[in-house]
Amino acid sequence: MSTHIPARFVGKNYKGRACAKVTSDNLEPGMVVLLADPRNRYEPNRDPGSMHNQRVTSRWCRVTEIEQRGDTTSFVPVYSDGALRCRFYNKRIEWFVRPRP
Repeated sequence: MSTHIPARFVGKNYKGRACAKVTSDNLEPGMVVLLADPRNRYEPNRDPGSMHNQRVTSRWCRVTEIEQRGDTTSFVPVYSDGALRCRFYNKRIEWFVRPRP
């Protein structure tokens, strides 16, 4: 059974207490993840970032089509609304991983 992908935006105050934390180079296909560092997440009412940035950085997504190249990890995140687009991150970026049921 796969882990549900929550639809809501996640604010900077989210601490991920029930989640494991992994770096980009340890991501695996099927994991449901969120950027762990709150400085990398945009909040709708606090940050001047665009709605695009909020949709990309402040929501849970499922990891698919992952690839490691040097210091870069790329993968196609699948969001609750079905949106997907290849993203590139440094291999040291940390992610919260939702527990599997």
